[in-house]
Amino acid sequence: MSYATMDHADWVERNIAAHKNMLSRKPRKDCRKGWSGAPDKLNPFQRTCMHILGIVGNGIYNAPISWETIEWGGDRWLRVAWHSELSTFDGAELSKLVFLAHECRIRVSVSAANFRYVEIMLHRRAASGGISERHPDMVQMLNTMRGYVPRDAPIFCARDAMLAGDPA
Repeated sequence: MSYATMDHADWVERNIAAHKNMLSRKPRKDCRKGWSGAPDKLNPFQRTCMHILGIVGNGIYNAPISWETIEWGGDRWLRVAWHSELSTFDGAELSKLVFLAHECRIRVSVSAANFRYVEIMLHRRAASGGISERHPDMVQMLNTMRGYVPRDAPIFCARDAMLAGDPA
């Protein structure tokens, strides 16, 4: 079974329920952090985010997330502490994150939080609207980037020389 086909959101909902059952007292209504601040039922945006994080983390149960620090922003945003590297190929976590964010129209920002982890912020977006409301899908982003960096740009000349083994 592939991590891409697993129901990561269902695992999260079951664990939210289990953690809340273990609490000695009810969490405050205004608490939006960690297991105790999690919603009892994930909304579609949160479900999508958990699937993204689960695929990127090789299973949501393996994902290097600090669950007690998750900030639940309702159906607009989610913030997680990620305790592992994000790379483009040999683990491809960063590539998966970027690809899935574009395909799901979720804006992702990755920030340095401290020396132990990075913070991943996910924001819900739509297909159209203002700059802070919309998000391109992967095809639109590829077209934008191909238009931004022309084929005769110096980066491609340097790349070709590098791949040819020319020390330039």
